[in-house]
Amino acid sequence: MSAPFKILVAVILLGLCLSGYWLLDYQAKLSELDQLKRSMLAANQRLEENQARLQRLPDLTARMHALEAELSQLIHRPGVDDPEQFVTAYLADLERLVLSQQATSGDESFRLQSVTPGQGQEGEEAPDEALQGAPRRVFQMSFQGRYATLADFLVELGALRLDRLVTINKIVLAPVSGQRSGVLEIEMPVTAYLKQGG
Repeated sequence: MSAPFKILVAVILLGLCLSGYWLLDYQAKLSELDQLKRSMLAANQRLEENQARLQRLPDLTARMHALEAELSQLIHRPGVDDPEQFVTAYLADLERLVLSQQATSGDESFRLQSVTPGQGQEGEEAPDEALQGAPRRVFQMSFQGRYATLADFLVELGALRLDRLVTINKIVLAPVSGQRSGVLEIEMPVTAYLKQGG
């Protein structure tokens, strides 16, 4: 076999190898590279969208807080008390306030022992001339707790946390028998005034 013929066979074999590499390996890698480019492009688009959302986040957060405040005002907007449901609703609100005060103060001894609802006092004189004729209910309340917790609780009542006017007629304090922990027995009659329309 002559030298030129051998060179021609070698060139043909080399061309076949290159064609096989192109068809079997290089083309697959090009396809994979193209797919990776498309994936990167999609990922970059998602990144840009997320960055745009991130830039709007402070405005959206402020809007959310504004809507929450508006909703809270709608929920807690003073309404008109239903005399038939007043006692039940007031006791439920009172229990929630006591639990809130207990959690805030960390005073686990502070608890509502009993509440005895009285009759409406429409026939009796109100303690203040401005409250004459206002429908009201008297509750005899018994608590246990520390003095500081009671003081904070009374501040919450005075701040209208129960969304209604109350007057406290008197407070009787006595140490819990057999204890020296500073826990007191607390008795106080409370007059709660019903909210009316108009």
